[in-house]
Amino acid sequence: MARQIEYIYKGVTKTIPFSFGKFRTIYEAAAAEEGIDISNFLKMEQQLEMVSDGKAVKNHRDSYFNKLGFGKIYLVKQEAKSIKTTTSLAGAVKVPVFTRAANLLWIPQRHLTALS
Repeated sequence: MARQIEYIYKGVTKTIPFSFGKFRTIYEAAAAEEGIDISNFLKMEQQLEMVSDGKAVKNHRDSYFNKLGFGKIYLVKQEAKSIKTTTSLAGAVKVPVFTRAANLLWIPQRHLTALS
């Protein structure tokens, strides 16, 4: 499943595809997309990871990327792949059901009246 990153760079919101096979973090992917070399930053980050806690590393990363002109950088939440219509077990009422792979959601009719 393809992932996407959304980030703000110099006031412009951008969305790009992302793969953990290609990049270690979403920050690396965003910097590579903008053509920024962060090899020195990555060396410093590795050294910080060895001697300090995760909060210090995160603070260093956030301040560094803010100086480069980045705003928020985050993975885009994936939506359900398909919408299917199915019949509930309690009656012949058809309801749209969001599914992932073969997992089906059955809604009893008594709950459908509460939803309408």
